[in-house]
Amino acid sequence: MQQQFRVSPLRRWIPLLPVLCLILILTLPSLNTGFVSDDFVHLVEDINLPITQSSDKLHRPLRNILLKVEAATFDLNPVPYRLTMIGLYLLIIVLLYHFILQIGGQWIAAVTTVSLFGFFPRNHQVIFWFAAMQDLIVGVCFLLVASFFLKYRDTDKSKHYYAALLLFLIALGFKETAVAILPTLVIIEVYRNKSVNNLAHFKFWRAYIPFGIALCGFVLYVFADRWMNELQSVKTFHQFAGFINVIKLLGRYVINVLLPFSHPVELRELKYSLLLVFVLLETATIIIAALALERRRELFLAGGWLIINLIPVALFSFYNDRYLFIPFVGIAFLLGSLAERIVYWFGAFRFKLLPRMAVLGLLSVYLIVSMMRLYGYQARWREAAQEVKSVVSETARLYPQVPTGSTFYFINLTHSVSQGQIYVLNNGLDGALWAQGYDRSVKAVKIFKSDTPYQQDLTEKTLVCENDDEDPKFLNVSRHQYIFIYKEGELIDRSASECANSLVKESIMLHPEFWVN
Repeated sequence: MQQQFRVSPLRRWIPLLPVLCLILILTLPSLNTGFVSDDFVHLVEDINLPITQSSDKLHRPLRNILLKVEAATFDLNPVPYRLTMIGLYLLIIVLLYHFILQIGGQWIAAVTTVSLFGFFPRNHQVIFWFAAMQDLIVGVCFLLVASFFLKYRDTDKSKHYYAALLLFLIALGFKETAVAILPTLVIIEVYRNKSVNNLAHFKFWRAYIPFGIALCGFVLYVFADRWMNELQSVKTFHQFAGFINVIKLLGRYVINVLLPFSHPVELRELKYSLLLVFVLLETATIIIAALALERRRELFLAGGWLIINLIPVALFSFYNDRYLFIPFVGIAFLLGSLAERIVYWFGAFRFKLLPRMAVLGLLSVYLIVSMMRLYGYQARWREAAQEVKSVVSETARLYPQVPTGSTFYFINLTHSVSQGQIYVLNNGLDGALWAQGYDRSVKAVKIFKSDTPYQQDLTEKTLVCENDDEDPKFLNVSRHQYIFIYKEGELIDRSASECANSLVKESIMLHPEFWVN
């Protein structure tokens, strides 16, 4: 690296402070944001399950343990959970900054990388949604594993090695995608060594043997459990969708990395579209710049990091903004190293401030637009939490006590917003009701707001129904059934309407596919 940009170990951390302060300013307003969707599944519905079991049928025992501890400690007060998530996010920013310095980057590359990553608009789920906390913990473990492992290579001290191995095991206990840590470590070492020659020597691979054993054991455990579920006809949440779909999903992820300010783009939207031209130009520009500025190794590390960390989710999952959280680190690192190179190369000419101002200007534009996007996402997460609170609290106000085994029918609830990236009541409504004091035998059955004519027609017909004059106990309530319509922020009660009961009963019989337990 270039001598003229070297600064003292303490001073090179100073540029990180504005980034941390901006993230705090952006995230602190979310402290009182309530819970939605999977939050209630994790903190209420699954609380009595063994640590090896969860409603999503995923293999995350350490996540399950942590959730039980948090639920017992904080109950459903959102502030401690939000503070934990903000703290984890800031810790990842600090660790990423340190990692860039550790692999040879200077403060310009490091601060550019963490700025691009910290304000990446598609990180909104891991910032504002508590159910995505395991992604943050895996991110922390990921960077710590890399840091300790590289320290072990530099010092040959076993304490660093065992710390890396322990953190790798912890990451596996929180989320299956942590399997990508091991191959990512290999390409990081290839990048640092500036050669692939070491790959031919057993000495290089010897340190990876315990990691490989742990990884193989975890993979066997996961697939053995999946096999047992198949034998028992238990459907798991994530299923392998075939290699063609994996390739398509990988392409979709890469495209959405390159289009951070757009809605989640599907591949079919690129056909005969200016978006396709923009994506191709953007990709070509980044690759040409990396080659022209002699950043081939950085291009290798970025591309490898991106693809390796996308493969696990592409194999068994579907598109979600938060799945770009760790993969985007590779792209942010590449752009950060390009910024450093531009400042160095053009800084040798007469107008030394010009390249720095250009990089700072582009970064400032990115930060301004990103903060606006993230602020908008934060507002929509608050609105989602408010809808959940309105539905649940109004239900409890209308019927504070119901018989054991009662069923609540909700019509026209919101499944999700922002093209499915902000969840509202897609699940977790049972847990939200139980948290109000209802017995765990009480269930919620719901039909979501939709553009489907049938669902819109059912909503309008049920609204037209009026509660009958007779004592409600003689009607639906006597059947332990309660019917509500959610319309324009208001929960409308039709529990004493024989008309509404007939419509719901007929709908469930003729169109059960629209109703969700």
